[in-house]
Amino acid sequence: MITRLGFRHSILKTIAFAALSFGTIDFRLAEADDKKAAQTADPLEGEKKADDKKESSPALGLWELEYDNQGTQVIDRYEIKAGEKGELTGKLLRGDKEITKLEKVKIEGDKLSFEASGTTDGVTWKAELSGKVAGDAIDGTAKITVNDQSFDLPWQPKRVKQGK
Repeated sequence: MITRLGFRHSILKTIAFAALSFGTIDFRLAEADDKKAAQTADPLEGEKKADDKKESSPALGLWELEYDNQGTQVIDRYEIKAGEKGELTGKLLRGDKEITKLEKVKIEGDKLSFEASGTTDGVTWKAELSGKVAGDAIDGTAKITVNDQSFDLPWQPKRVKQGK
């Protein structure tokens, strides 16, 4: 029970055990110790570690997927970046043309997920893409919704360029 209360120094433990034997505890000593530790700790340390992970994530970079769309070869490129504050952004490119910005970009360990949507030639579409990054490949699925009809497809883009 004493260690769960956050006492870090043996002297505080000794005082606490002595107080327990007399039936009272003065928590002011523990609070002072906790405040001192909190003042010396870097309040952004956890955020920095999370941002560093995103900035060095194997999911960052330029990815390419080549596929057949009704007899036409299409090459989609997905650019995934981490901003200065660690926020994740991206865009879907076809050739040199930006089709749309990626939404809800998430990296959790080796898993990448995002959404893209738009209207092309009068057809409204949405893609929910997710997969596991392994080296220069992603093995995942794409849930595609076109005019309120959904279907799942394998999604396996290859890395074109490593991100930073």
